Amino acid sequence: MFSALKFIADNAIWFYIVLCFSILFLVWQYQRARRARIESLFGLELEVARSRETLRRRLLLAAVALLISGVVFLNAIYPTLPPPEEPDVIEPTPDVFATPPPT
Repeated sequence: MFSALKFIADNAIWFYIVLCFSILFLVWQYQRARRARIESLFGLELEVARSRETLRRRLLLAAVALLISGVVFLNAIYPTLPPPEEPDVIEPTPDVFATPPPT
């Protein structure tokens, strides 16, 4: 998991760029679908505009993109995660019952 968070932190700017363009594209498609529903003159046009369900789908995808950008942003804010734990060094166990050598 630490390597995945490090990958996100290292490439955060690219995630922001891709998510920004995807959100802009989804908002543009949302506006286009909404305009098609409003400007439809005939029943068939209105039915086709409604059957696409583009409004809900675009809003859902935009919300997912915003959620992903929030995760990337939070990962950029909190980069002070502890590093992964290294395996413990095996130390010899002291023998309590050993008798010291005679002097």
